[in-house]
Amino acid sequence: MVCTLPREPPPSPQASLKPRSAQLDFRPPQVPLLSFSGVPPLCDATFSILSCLGLPSDATSCFRQGGTLLRASSVRGRGTGDRKVRDWWWAISELSSMEKKLAEFKCNTNEAINLKLVRFPDDLEDENTTFHPEYTHQLFGDDESAFGYKGLQIFLYYIAGNLSPLFRLQYTSKVDEKFDCVQADDVESKIREIIPPVFCTNMDDFISLLEKEVNFRPFGTVLHTYSVHNEEAGEDITYQICKADMTCPGFREYHERLQTFLMWFIETASFIDVDDERWDYFLVFEKYNKDGATLFATVGYMTVYNYYVYPDKTRPRVSQMLILPPFQGEGHGAQLLESVHRYYISSPKVMDITGVPGCFTTSTDVSGCFTTNSSGGASAEVRRVELKSLKFEASYKVLAAEDPSENYVKLRDFVLVKLCQDLPCFSDEKLFQGFSKEMVMETQQKLKINKQHCRRIYEILRLRMTDMSDAEKARLYRLDIKRRLIGPFKKNQRELAKMKKCLNPEELTNQMNQIDLNMQHEQLEESYQQLISDYRRIIERLAQA
Repeated sequence: MVCTLPREPPPSPQASLKPRSAQLDFRPPQVPLLSFSGVPPLCDATFSILSCLGLPSDATSCFRQGGTLLRASSVRGRGTGDRKVRDWWWAISELSSMEKKLAEFKCNTNEAINLKLVRFPDDLEDENTTFHPEYTHQLFGDDESAFGYKGLQIFLYYIAGNLSPLFRLQYTSKVDEKFDCVQADDVESKIREIIPPVFCTNMDDFISLLEKEVNFRPFGTVLHTYSVHNEEAGEDITYQICKADMTCPGFREYHERLQTFLMWFIETASFIDVDDERWDYFLVFEKYNKDGATLFATVGYMTVYNYYVYPDKTRPRVSQMLILPPFQGEGHGAQLLESVHRYYISSPKVMDITGVPGCFTTSTDVSGCFTTNSSGGASAEVRRVELKSLKFEASYKVLAAEDPSENYVKLRDFVLVKLCQDLPCFSDEKLFQGFSKEMVMETQQKLKINKQHCRRIYEILRLRMTDMSDAEKARLYRLDIKRRLIGPFKKNQRELAKMKKCLNPEELTNQMNQIDLNMQHEQLEESYQQLISDYRRIIERLAQA
């Protein structure tokens, strides 16, 4: 927005102190216009204006520190100093009042954006079919707000199958209609940054496209068909999982529309390079009936990037996965991940299948949405994670996206344990003998599972077979898990051994005094208890499957 000072001060209640506009002009020709994004804090915006207008620095400091007119003596001896301070104080009050009025034109974009997946014309007026974004910061900043509108409503409706969009903007009033020299955010341009260039702007055109939806068919090859019982409808609903690529007619344009949902539901989302042929695309569709015809609605999708492994292998890595909000909580995420895993198992060129733990951000539903910021078309983010167990700076690097990432790990663990539970290497007898090379070899050869994931599968299956009410069995299991969890702490000990060689005795003593061994033990126990809690939820889900 743009902010200016009022044109002239109001009369003071004290006649002897009444300001004279001839002595103090509030419209100096060199007053710059200050531009802000959203409503500015008074302490910054107001004092920037006052400094430009020549308020003495000591008086400015006085106000910044909460000074009142009683402290205006700091500018006495400057002629009209006392009067100026009182007049400036009035100006501050006026600016504060204006800021409160402008604050009414600030909207939460997470609430203002209305999304729909439309199957029938009646859905357009049905509030129950509306859902909202979880994130809008990539377009509207960290505070996820738009300035300049009252009653802002942004409508982004998609036809359920081919995802042809309708984009409309409405509001009750705009700030530039009420205030001079104040500009509203260009919301329409921001939305246009991510949606395809072709979209409807009125309902009639959108409904005309909806009538042609009967011609839409899923892209690619069907990999898997499954049914989910719908309690509300009282019937089983059929779903299809398909594999597609950019050679499928119309798929490039469809994907361009589909990927816009990533910005609303994945915190660190970015669009991939669709010209890179190493991307694989997996789609989920629901079959439904409309006027006796069979139609298809988009449920979600996954992208997988195929990394090269010398000399002639590939290593597929899950990059993005999204189950749209109306379908979350129904198990589609597990169905999709399992189908994708089975697809790559059958390929002799695949070394193993990965999805870096900690590199996914999800919705509250395990089958929700997540992404990994890996290379190969998606942006890579490398963070430095400080080891909290030691206060000296022994840091290491991990690939990571935004937290939370636990939901994807739970989903992956559930799917992999389901695939592996009947393998001979995970028999009851062998589970109690401990983690072995045989488990690693068999899971890699038969199911393309890497060692790290195999270890977690072993831990979950062993917990399922362990009677934790038996003190000795519980102790053995706990020690087995903690031997793995203690790895980062042992790394710290190696770092400490290196420090002993390069620090003098005084410096080494200072570092040793900062090491809290009790805290390390507490963190280790906390990690163990959290892991057991997660494992038990997976075991409960396996029992229900």
